[in-house]
Amino acid sequence: MTNVVLTPRDIEILRLASRIGFLTETQICALFYSKHNGFELDLYHARGSLARRIKQLVDNGYLAKSTIPVSGTINRVAYLLGPNGAEAIRDTRGVEGHADPRWLAKRSGDLLIRSRHDIIATNFLVNLMMLSKLVPDFTLLDWIPDRDCRFYVPRGNKKLIVNPDLYVSVINGSPDGSTLFLQVDRDTLDNKSLRIMMLRFFQYGVSRIYKTDLSSPRFPRICIAAPSASRLDLIRSAVIAAKENYSGAEPAHVSRMPFWLATFDNVEINSLDRGFVTRKPLDPVWVNEFGKPLPSPLLP
Repeated sequence: MTNVVLTPRDIEILRLASRIGFLTETQICALFYSKHNGFELDLYHARGSLARRIKQLVDNGYLAKSTIPVSGTINRVAYLLGPNGAEAIRDTRGVEGHADPRWLAKRSGDLLIRSRHDIIATNFLVNLMMLSKLVPDFTLLDWIPDRDCRFYVPRGNKKLIVNPDLYVSVINGSPDGSTLFLQVDRDTLDNKSLRIMMLRFFQYGVSRIYKTDLSSPRFPRICIAAPSASRLDLIRSAVIAAKENYSGAEPAHVSRMPFWLATFDNVEINSLDRGFVTRKPLDPVWVNEFGKPLPSPLLP
Protein backbone atom coordinates (compact mmCIF):
# COMPACT_ATOMS: atom_id res chain seq x y z
CA MET A 1 0.00 0.00 0.00
CA THR A 2 1.10 3.57 -0.64
CA ASN A 3 0.07 6.89 0.84
CA VAL A 4 -0.04 8.69 -2.54
CA VAL A 5 -3.30 9.49 -4.34
CA LEU A 6 -2.46 9.67 -8.03
CA THR A 7 -3.53 12.78 -9.94
CA PRO A 8 -4.33 12.90 -13.67
CA ARG A 9 -0.88 14.47 -14.23
CA ASP A 10 0.75 11.60 -12.33
CA ILE A 11 -1.02 9.09 -14.56
CA GLU A 12 0.15 10.89 -17.69
CA ILE A 13 3.74 10.86 -16.43
CA LEU A 14 3.50 7.12 -15.71
CA ARG A 15 1.96 6.36 -19.10
CA LEU A 16 4.62 8.31 -20.95
CA ALA A 17 7.47 6.79 -18.95
CA SER A 18 6.03 3.37 -19.77
CA ARG A 19 5.60 4.02 -23.46
CA ILE A 20 9.00 5.61 -24.03
CA GLY A 21 10.87 3.49 -21.50
CA PHE A 22 12.17 6.41 -19.43
CA LEU A 23 11.87 10.16 -19.02
CA THR A 24 14.70 12.46 -18.02
CA GLU A 25 14.16 15.14 -15.42
CA THR A 26 14.33 17.82 -18.12
CA GLN A 27 11.78 16.04 -20.29
CA ILE A 28 9.33 15.80 -17.38
CA CYS A 29 9.87 19.48 -16.59
CA ALA A 30 9.30 20.46 -20.22
CA LEU A 31 6.11 18.44 -20.63
CA PHE A 32 4.39 18.69 -17.27
CA TYR A 33 5.11 22.17 -15.93
CA SER A 34 2.27 24.51 -16.91
CA LYS A 35 3.92 27.92 -16.48
CA HIS A 36 6.57 28.03 -19.21
CA ASN A 37 6.83 31.23 -21.24
CA GLY A 38 5.96 29.94 -24.70
CA PHE A 39 9.05 28.44 -26.29
CA GLU A 40 11.21 29.36 -23.29
CA LEU A 41 11.29 26.65 -20.63
CA ASP A 42 11.39 27.81 -17.03
CA LEU A 43 13.35 24.77 -15.89
CA TYR A 44 14.41 26.33 -12.59
CA HIS A 45 10.86 26.78 -11.31
CA ALA A 46 9.70 23.60 -13.06
CA ARG A 47 12.20 21.52 -11.11
CA GLY A 48 11.18 23.22 -7.89
CA SER A 49 7.50 22.61 -8.60
CA LEU A 50 7.81 18.97 -9.66
CA ALA A 51 10.71 17.71 -7.55
CA ARG A 52 8.71 16.92 -4.43
CA ARG A 53 5.98 15.12 -6.37
CA ILE A 54 8.45 13.07 -8.42
CA LYS A 55 10.23 12.07 -5.19
CA GLN A 56 6.91 10.90 -3.76
CA LEU A 57 6.24 8.79 -6.85
CA VAL A 58 9.72 7.26 -6.56
CA ASP A 59 9.47 6.65 -2.80
CA ASN A 60 6.13 4.88 -3.30
CA GLY A 61 7.27 2.66 -6.17
CA TYR A 62 5.41 4.38 -8.99
CA LEU A 63 8.63 5.50 -10.64
CA ALA A 64 12.18 4.18 -10.35
CA LYS A 65 15.10 6.59 -10.45
CA SER A 66 18.20 5.95 -12.54
CA THR A 67 21.32 7.97 -13.33
CA ILE A 68 22.35 7.83 -16.98
CA PRO A 69 25.98 8.54 -17.97
CA VAL A 70 25.87 10.74 -21.06
CA SER A 71 29.53 11.58 -21.65
CA GLY A 72 32.57 11.85 -19.43
CA THR A 73 31.37 13.02 -16.04
CA ILE A 74 28.04 14.33 -17.36
CA ASN A 75 25.00 12.40 -16.12
CA ARG A 76 21.25 12.68 -16.58
CA VAL A 77 18.64 11.76 -14.02
CA ALA A 78 15.98 9.53 -15.58
CA TYR A 79 12.83 7.85 -14.34
CA LEU A 80 11.49 4.43 -15.33
CA LEU A 81 8.12 2.96 -14.55
CA GLY A 82 8.11 1.36 -11.10
CA PRO A 83 6.12 -1.78 -10.15
CA ASN A 84 3.31 0.21 -8.51
CA GLY A 85 3.22 2.50 -11.54
CA ALA A 86 2.90 -0.49 -13.86
CA GLU A 87 0.02 -1.76 -11.75
CA ALA A 88 -1.63 1.66 -11.70
CA ILE A 89 -1.76 2.00 -15.47
CA ARG A 90 -1.93 -1.72 -16.28
CA ASP A 91 0.41 -1.37 -19.23
CA THR A 92 1.41 -4.94 -20.07
CA ARG A 93 4.59 -3.78 -21.85
CA GLY A 94 5.68 -2.35 -18.52
CA VAL A 95 4.49 -5.07 -16.16
CA GLU A 96 6.05 -8.07 -17.88
CA GLY A 97 7.83 -9.91 -15.13
CA HIS A 98 7.56 -7.05 -12.65
CA ALA A 99 6.82 -9.55 -9.88
CA ASP A 100 10.43 -10.69 -10.34
CA PRO A 101 12.53 -8.58 -7.94
CA ARG A 102 15.20 -8.31 -10.65
CA TRP A 103 12.77 -6.69 -13.09
CA LEU A 104 13.66 -3.06 -12.39
CA ALA A 105 17.36 -3.86 -12.26
CA LYS A 106 17.12 -5.47 -15.68
CA ARG A 107 15.10 -2.58 -17.08
CA SER A 108 17.65 -0.13 -15.68
CA GLY A 109 20.48 -2.17 -17.17
CA ASP A 110 18.81 -2.25 -20.58
CA LEU A 111 18.32 1.50 -20.31
CA LEU A 112 21.95 2.19 -19.51
CA ILE A 113 23.19 0.19 -22.49
CA ARG A 114 21.50 2.48 -25.01
CA SER A 115 20.78 5.52 -22.90
CA ARG A 116 23.03 8.14 -24.51
CA HIS A 117 21.60 7.23 -27.86
CA ASP A 118 17.99 7.15 -26.69
CA ILE A 119 18.10 10.47 -24.84
CA ILE A 120 18.85 12.30 -28.10
CA ALA A 121 16.00 10.62 -29.99
CA THR A 122 13.62 11.15 -27.06
CA ASN A 123 14.59 14.83 -26.80
CA PHE A 124 13.64 15.16 -30.48
CA LEU A 125 10.31 13.46 -29.76
CA VAL A 126 9.53 15.55 -26.67
CA ASN A 127 10.36 18.72 -28.60
CA LEU A 128 7.77 17.66 -31.22
CA MET A 129 5.26 17.08 -28.42
CA MET A 130 5.89 20.61 -27.20
CA LEU A 131 5.61 22.02 -30.74
CA SER A 132 2.26 20.24 -31.01
CA LYS A 133 1.13 22.36 -28.06
CA LEU A 134 2.72 25.62 -29.23
CA VAL A 135 2.31 25.69 -33.03
CA PRO A 136 -1.36 25.90 -34.11
CA ASP A 137 -1.00 24.07 -37.44
CA PHE A 138 1.32 21.34 -36.17
CA THR A 139 -0.03 18.11 -34.67
CA LEU A 140 1.92 15.05 -33.58
CA LEU A 141 -0.44 12.22 -34.53
CA ASP A 142 1.48 9.11 -33.54
CA TRP A 143 4.95 7.93 -32.62
CA ILE A 144 6.87 4.75 -31.86
CA PRO A 145 9.88 5.04 -29.52
CA ASP A 146 13.17 3.26 -30.00
CA ARG A 147 12.44 0.17 -27.91
CA ASP A 148 9.30 -0.63 -29.94
CA CYS A 149 10.49 0.72 -33.30
CA ARG A 150 11.49 -2.60 -34.83
CA PHE A 151 10.23 -3.88 -38.17
CA TYR A 152 10.95 -7.10 -40.03
CA VAL A 153 11.50 -8.03 -43.66
CA PRO A 154 11.11 -11.77 -44.48
CA ARG A 155 14.18 -13.19 -46.20
CA GLY A 156 13.95 -16.95 -46.76
CA ASN A 157 13.64 -18.57 -43.35
CA LYS A 158 15.05 -15.48 -41.64
CA LYS A 159 13.85 -11.96 -40.94
CA LEU A 160 15.89 -8.83 -41.54
CA ILE A 161 15.54 -6.24 -38.78
CA VAL A 162 14.93 -2.56 -39.44
CA ASN A 163 15.19 -0.57 -36.21
CA PRO A 164 15.24 3.21 -36.54
CA ASP A 165 15.44 5.23 -33.34
CA LEU A 166 12.05 6.88 -33.75
CA TYR A 167 8.95 6.86 -35.94
CA VAL A 168 6.62 9.85 -36.01
CA SER A 169 3.48 10.79 -37.91
CA VAL A 170 2.46 14.45 -38.03
CA ILE A 171 0.15 16.96 -39.65
CA ASN A 172 1.76 20.30 -40.41
CA GLY A 173 -0.48 22.92 -41.98
CA SER A 174 -2.16 20.51 -44.38
CA PRO A 175 -4.66 17.63 -44.20
CA ASP A 176 -1.94 15.48 -45.76
CA GLY A 177 0.27 14.14 -43.02
CA SER A 178 3.90 13.10 -43.18
CA THR A 179 5.78 10.27 -41.52
CA LEU A 180 9.45 9.82 -40.80
CA PHE A 181 12.05 7.48 -39.39
CA LEU A 182 14.72 9.23 -37.36
CA GLN A 183 18.16 7.67 -37.05
CA VAL A 184 20.46 9.26 -34.47
CA ASP A 185 24.12 8.86 -35.38
CA ARG A 186 26.71 9.09 -32.61
CA ASP A 187 29.78 8.49 -34.79
CA THR A 188 30.01 4.86 -33.68
CA LEU A 189 29.27 3.02 -36.96
CA ASP A 190 31.91 2.38 -39.63
CA ASN A 191 31.19 2.72 -43.35
CA LYS A 192 30.17 -0.91 -43.75
CA SER A 193 27.70 -0.74 -40.86
CA LEU A 194 26.24 2.50 -42.22
CA ARG A 195 25.65 0.93 -45.62
CA ILE A 196 24.02 -2.15 -44.07
CA MET A 197 21.70 0.11 -42.08
CA MET A 198 20.70 1.93 -45.27
CA LEU A 199 20.29 -1.36 -47.15
CA ARG A 200 17.76 -2.44 -44.53
CA PHE A 201 15.79 0.75 -45.15
CA PHE A 202 15.85 0.00 -48.89
CA GLN A 203 14.70 -3.58 -48.36
CA TYR A 204 11.90 -2.51 -46.01
CA GLY A 205 10.71 0.15 -48.46
CA VAL A 206 10.71 -2.22 -51.44
CA SER A 207 8.89 -4.91 -49.43
CA ARG A 208 5.88 -2.57 -48.94
CA ILE A 209 5.37 -4.18 -45.50
CA TYR A 210 5.27 -0.69 -44.01
CA LYS A 211 1.77 -0.29 -45.47
CA THR A 212 0.55 -2.87 -42.98
CA ASP A 213 2.96 -2.09 -40.14
CA LEU A 214 2.22 1.64 -40.16
CA SER A 215 -1.17 1.74 -41.89
CA SER A 216 0.28 4.23 -44.36
CA PRO A 217 0.47 4.17 -48.16
CA ARG A 218 3.72 6.17 -48.10
CA PHE A 219 7.11 4.99 -46.94
CA PRO A 220 8.41 7.14 -44.05
CA ARG A 221 11.02 9.74 -44.87
CA ILE A 222 14.46 8.62 -43.69
CA CYS A 223 16.11 11.26 -41.50
CA ILE A 224 19.59 11.01 -40.05
CA ALA A 225 20.96 13.43 -37.46
CA ALA A 226 24.73 13.48 -37.01
CA PRO A 227 26.91 15.08 -34.32
CA SER A 228 29.12 17.11 -36.67
CA ALA A 229 29.42 18.45 -40.22
CA SER A 230 32.35 16.13 -40.95
CA ARG A 231 30.35 13.11 -39.81
CA LEU A 232 27.41 14.26 -41.92
CA ASP A 233 29.68 14.40 -44.97
CA LEU A 234 30.72 10.80 -44.32
CA ILE A 235 27.06 9.75 -44.02
CA ARG A 236 26.21 11.53 -47.26
CA SER A 237 28.96 9.56 -49.02
CA ALA A 238 27.69 6.35 -47.44
CA VAL A 239 24.14 6.99 -48.72
CA ILE A 240 25.43 7.57 -52.26
CA ALA A 241 27.58 4.42 -52.13
CA ALA A 242 24.73 2.35 -50.67
CA LYS A 243 22.45 3.36 -53.53
CA GLU A 244 25.13 2.79 -56.17
CA ASN A 245 25.93 -0.68 -54.82
CA TYR A 246 22.33 -1.75 -54.26
CA SER A 247 21.52 -4.91 -56.25
CA GLY A 248 18.09 -5.90 -54.93
CA ALA A 249 14.57 -5.47 -56.28
CA GLU A 250 13.40 -2.19 -57.79
CA PRO A 251 16.78 -0.44 -58.08
CA ALA A 252 15.21 2.60 -59.77
CA HIS A 253 12.87 3.06 -56.81
CA VAL A 254 15.75 2.77 -54.37
CA SER A 255 17.88 5.26 -56.30
CA ARG A 256 15.11 7.86 -55.91
CA MET A 257 14.50 7.15 -52.21
CA PRO A 258 15.09 10.48 -50.47
CA PHE A 259 17.15 11.06 -47.35
CA TRP A 260 16.92 14.07 -45.03
CA LEU A 261 20.21 14.77 -43.28
CA ALA A 262 21.18 17.32 -40.62
CA THR A 263 23.62 17.89 -37.80
CA PHE A 264 22.55 18.02 -34.18
CA ASP A 265 23.18 21.77 -34.30
CA ASN A 266 21.10 22.21 -37.47
CA VAL A 267 17.99 20.92 -35.72
CA GLU A 268 19.04 22.07 -32.23
CA ILE A 269 18.41 18.53 -31.08
CA ASN A 270 19.48 19.24 -27.49
CA SER A 271 17.45 22.43 -27.11
CA LEU A 272 15.40 21.08 -24.18
CA ASP A 273 18.53 20.66 -22.07
CA ARG A 274 19.41 24.27 -22.94
CA GLY A 275 16.03 25.50 -21.76
CA PHE A 276 13.93 26.08 -24.87
CA VAL A 277 11.68 24.43 -27.43
CA THR A 278 12.97 24.78 -30.99
CA ARG A 279 11.16 25.11 -34.32
CA LYS A 280 14.28 24.06 -36.24
CA PRO A 281 13.01 20.56 -37.18
CA LEU A 282 10.18 22.34 -39.05
CA ASP A 283 12.59 24.63 -40.93
CA PRO A 284 14.57 23.97 -44.15
CA VAL A 285 17.78 23.06 -42.31
CA TRP A 286 18.01 19.59 -43.89
CA VAL A 287 19.97 18.44 -46.97
CA ASN A 288 19.94 15.35 -49.16
CA GLU A 289 22.92 13.08 -49.80
CA PHE A 290 24.28 15.51 -52.40
CA GLY A 291 24.15 18.45 -49.99
CA LYS A 292 21.14 20.03 -51.70
CA PRO A 293 18.90 21.96 -49.24
CA LEU A 294 15.52 20.37 -48.54
CA PRO A 295 12.30 21.53 -46.90
CA SER A 296 11.52 19.95 -43.56
CA PRO A 297 10.57 16.25 -43.66
CA LEU A 298 7.75 17.23 -41.29
CA LEU A 299 6.01 19.11 -44.08
CA PRO A 300 3.47 17.33 -46.34
